Order: sequence, then C-alpha cells, then structure tokens
Amino acid sequence: SAFMFARECRANAGDFWLTRVKDEVVEATRDYRALRFAVPAAVYLAENHIRFLVLKQLATPITWVVFAHVEIPVVAIMSWWLLRRPISRTQWLATFFLLDGVMSSEIALCHSKNGGGVESCEGADAYPIGALALVLFCSVLAAFAGIATEHTYKGEYHVSIHLQNAQLYAFGVFGNFLLAMGRDWDRVRGGDALEGFGLGAWAVVIT
Repeated sequence: SAFMFARECRANAGDFWLTRVKDEVVEATRDYRALRFAVPAAVYLAENHIRFLVLKQLATPITWVVFAHVEIPVVAIMSWWLLRRPISRTQWLATFFLLDGVMSSEIALCHSKNGGGVESCEGADAYPIGALALVLFCSVLAAFAGIATEHTYKGEYHVSIHLQNAQLYAFGVFGNFLLAMGRDWDRVRGGDALEGFGLGAWAVVIT
C-alpha cells in the first residue's frame, strides 16, 4: 500500500512527488484523525487471534470454512442497520437460503463423520457447540470490522485509498508487535520468534 501510494503521488505530481507524499500524510494525520483506523485494526486483531483458538477445537477445517459463511448475513444485517443500506426482498431471501445451506452442510458433515447414522446427529451434543459459537463470534467481529473500515474509509474519502490502507495496516502491525512482546518476549529475546516458519508458512505470508 505504501508503494502504491508513492506511485500514485508520483503519477499526479511528477518530480514533486515527495512533497505530495509529505502533504498527504500530514493532512491524513492532522488532529489525530489517523486514530480512527485503530478501531477496525483492533477488531481484526482480535478476530485473527480468536480464529486460531477456534481451529484448535474443530475436528476439521471444513467446519470453519462452511460455518464462516455466516459472516455474510451478519454483514447484511449490519449494513442495513448501521449504514442504512437498502436491501431488497430478493437479497433477504438469498441471505436466508445461505443460512439454511450452512446449517444443512453442518448436519451433512456430522452424518459423514458418523458413518451416515441419523440418530447420532439428532442431539446437540453431536456438534461442537462451543467451537461453533466462537466461529459465529468471529463472523460477527469480522463483519463489524468490515463495516467499521468502510465507515472510516468513507469518512476520509478525500484521502488516498492506499494511504488509508497503510494506516490500517500500521495499527495492525503495532498491535501484533505489542502482543508478541507481551506473550512471547522470551522467544523474541532468544532469537526463536520465527521458529516453525517453514516454506509453507512463508509462502502464505508472501502471497
């Protein structure tokens, strides 16, 4: 985002692009306006860390992939309620069918895990209720973060989208840095902060 922002300033200001970068940054951070990005960044930070706790409690990642689609109806409700965005009857019906599909898929996963037995999937104890509740909570957090980000971006519509992205990511990096210092300080001090980062992990980070 920082690179794209600098490239945008160079395209608009030519040889004076450094001055344009400085002016844009000063304007975007005037009167502590950049702190508005701390709210969605904090929500994203919490959602990302809770996600790892949830994945440890689920039997398979497929359950997460299926149930995480609940975020879409939550976004629809929040957009209608908070952003006053009109939603047609057809869109509400599509949201309802999506929820129905999520529930049906979860039941199908239970049947496949239990060899197709219907009786074994009739009780609530056949499903990881606690983990699914956390998945739902993560979906609400992600939806709220998306709504908060959109509200913040539209409130700063005169600021470059790339600069806004850079501000959001900066708060995210700072928050994760504080967590790493508080939770894994011994590993950081011992030089083992990146222990376990194999080729697969780096490929995810880079892409």
